[in-house]
Amino acid sequence: MAPSQQIFERLFRKHYEEIRRYVAGMYPEHAEDIVQDTFMKLLTNIDNIEEQSVRAWLYRVASNKGIDLTRANRSREKRHEQSHTPQRTTQQTTEVQALVRLAMQRLAPKQAQLLHLYGAGLSYDEMADVMQVKKSSISQLLLRAKRAFEHELALTQRSHT
Repeated sequence: MAPSQQIFERLFRKHYEEIRRYVAGMYPEHAEDIVQDTFMKLLTNIDNIEEQSVRAWLYRVASNKGIDLTRANRSREKRHEQSHTPQRTTQQTTEVQALVRLAMQRLAPKQAQLLHLYGAGLSYDEMADVMQVKKSSISQLLLRAKRAFEHELALTQRSHT
């Protein structure tokens, strides 16, 4: 087995479950595809990534793939709404989970991403690396994201009561 194949397999075993949980929290309906795409990208770029930054790199790739998917879905939903076809939902969640998910969807993609990274337990350094911003700005960005989430959650709760 080639050394890069061995490195990939070790990194896959080490990080797969953590990345899968993170993606499932943000994009439950598409988690499997996003995680698979993320690790395929790792396999094709294994020789170009420093091992100590792999974790943040995986989060960044998964986040970007999720954001791309969200944008594509929003565009599709807008076209769907314009055709006045009722949208069906098969999601089986509790009321609170549904409200939280709606509030998260109403956030700017970067704010939602930051809150998920925070919830996944990444350090400020890792969040800064994933978000490609300075570490010194993470605290302020996180505060704004939390406030925006609280605001959206309150609006979502009012509109569903």
